Amino acid sequence: MVVRRCLAVLGLGLAVAGCRAKPVATVVLTAPGTAEATFQLGAKPVELWADTDGTWSGNKRSTIHIDYDIEVIRDGATVSRSSCTTQDARGSICGVRASTSSGQSGDCEFPLSCSVPALPSGPVTLRVTGRTGPSVTQVALMSVDVRER
Repeated sequence: MVVRRCLAVLGLGLAVAGCRAKPVATVVLTAPGTAEATFQLGAKPVELWADTDGTWSGNKRSTIHIDYDIEVIRDGATVSRSSCTTQDARGSICGVRASTSSGQSGDCEFPLSCSVPALPSGPVTLRVTGRTGPSVTQVALMSVDVRER
């Protein structure tokens, strides 16, 4: 049984219910660059979430801007490529969010629009390239979590 965490999600000033499962895998990025993780894809579909921690310039409604290129690899061959950004997320879940003298800071998760295609169960590698947007002044975490839907 998958343990689900349900929290209030705030995005664009609208309250939305948000549930997310425990991560199946995490592609760890602590700075712009490329990293990958291999995990066992099961029968259930998965979704991708950005797990971020950083500071950025902007007003209290702004969010950290991180762009991702995501490659799904099976048996050494790329089966899909997609690009997504935290700017297109349908909400966010923040552990800490604060306004500072130079902008905003936050430890937030965002559901990403990139997806992992339906594939038979088995090992899959996710290769993630992350870039910060122009408003980001500092980043400590910009990982991608793979979660069962």
